[in-house]
Amino acid sequence: MVSSEVQSNTGAFNAALRACDGAGQWEKALQLLCTMMQNLVECNATVFNALMSACEKGGQWELALQLLGNMSSKQLELNAITFNAALGACKKFGLGEQALHLLSVMAQSEIESDTIHCSIALGACKKEGEWQKALQIFNLMTHSNIGADAIAHSAMISACDRVGEW
Repeated sequence: MVSSEVQSNTGAFNAALRACDGAGQWEKALQLLCTMMQNLVECNATVFNALMSACEKGGQWELALQLLGNMSSKQLELNAITFNAALGACKKFGLGEQALHLLSVMAQSEIESDTIHCSIALGACKKEGEWQKALQIFNLMTHSNIGADAIAHSAMISACDRVGEW
């Protein structure tokens, strides 16, 4: 009976966290996480993914990346959704170096990056004109047989254009 209660509580909290994520209410999402921990409710990857996404939408990129580190230290399974949220935070704030690092962490964790991950990372480089990092990501795509779509090409060109590198 206890197991089903914990699952029920985790499900209820996950639903609440997804609502916070959708509204970009990172503070409320963080409060929910604290409540879960106080009540010994399981905090799984889905919980952290929703919280990271809410942080990204709420402009809290440092917290989003810190949560990624917390997931690793808690030995929670990192997945493509986890990295989408972290890369999204990097893109929003033009953190090309961190985005490139996250792609490296994905590879080390044996999580396959795809066109979406790489396009988001390229978008992070585009914002600050980090054309050299964008080129590294574009080369990674080529060597990993990840198809570059129109978004990836556009982000690469924009990163070069911002600093006049042609």
